[in-house]
Amino acid sequence: MSNQLIPSIQLLIAFQCLFFVGFLATGQRWRPVANRILATLLILLCIHMTLNLVNTSSSSAFLLSVGNSLGFCYGPALYLHARCLAFQNYRLTSRTLSHCLVPIAVFGVSSIIHVAELVLAAGIFTSLAVYGYATWQLLTKYRAILSQTRSEFDTIALRWLSNLLLLQVGLLTVNIISAALHMTGHKTVGFWAEALLFAGLLLLVNLIVFNGLQHPNLFAGVSTEDEAIARALDEGKVGNSAHPIPDSEAKNIFEQIEQHMSEKQAFLNPNLTVKMLARQLLIPARTVSQVINQVTQQNFSEYVNKRRISYAQSLLRDPNDNSLSIMDVMLQSGFNTKSNFNRSFKATTHMTPAAYRAHLTVPPE
Repeated sequence: MSNQLIPSIQLLIAFQCLFFVGFLATGQRWRPVANRILATLLILLCIHMTLNLVNTSSSSAFLLSVGNSLGFCYGPALYLHARCLAFQNYRLTSRTLSHCLVPIAVFGVSSIIHVAELVLAAGIFTSLAVYGYATWQLLTKYRAILSQTRSEFDTIALRWLSNLLLLQVGLLTVNIISAALHMTGHKTVGFWAEALLFAGLLLLVNLIVFNGLQHPNLFAGVSTEDEAIARALDEGKVGNSAHPIPDSEAKNIFEQIEQHMSEKQAFLNPNLTVKMLARQLLIPARTVSQVINQVTQQNFSEYVNKRRISYAQSLLRDPNDNSLSIMDVMLQSGFNTKSNFNRSFKATTHMTPAAYRAHLTVPPE
């Protein structure tokens, strides 16, 4: 039974990869570049699993070379997928082909000479680690841009990319442990570590399928204008801003923002962005974001969510709204996700919404 465990998982991975590639290739889902990169990643994984199954019965030098090179494709594919999701205007160019150079070189070298498994494993681990770090840097930049331009900080794309990176790190760790155990002669433990690795790959594919079925068009990234706003604010923080706003002017603009927020309650729109607010005020988006940062020492997301929390507190305090559940309060206050609501509420009041409501109902001694 144990001898068939890993081949069975590999077969299941290959089948699910084909299923989801077919799903991505239909209708409008094929148009986003991120989906095409994701489909390419799944095709590579399917080929790799199939090669592993074939090589267990008949070993071929050519097939082994192909398998060796495929291991160097996963890091670049995951990184490019992340870039396409995070940034709306990212396009594949001739420079993108540079990510294919290492896999091609590995295929060429391993076709000519025998390359030790230890060297190949070390190379694959290094590739995954380097691209994993690059993806982490990308996520950090993406998170910073979201905080300056979007009120809903906890986006689907951010959660998806964070989970994808964590799973990638987990698979890399298990892969290293599995290879080390095999090379040091711990065959039995190494076998189960390898089985755990393929189970993790199966989990990765299932995670991709689950997110794809839930969000068939996947996610919209930040625009070039969003990047420019965040970049200008970063330059301002280190004193390099080309267009600093005088304090008196910033104060007047902020008063306009505050008045608009109070009268129109724009913060109750769960999809509010700095560009949307700027259009309502007839003020450039970069100026709106810069003024909020300059006057309140908060980014756009923090400023809007603080407004929302204040509104949520008023709902919780209102004796006429005792019938409202915490979820009702969350939705009426402009939040889309419970995690974002709880995090913002606790950051402002140092209590959860439920604890805050319970505190209000405790009679004074």
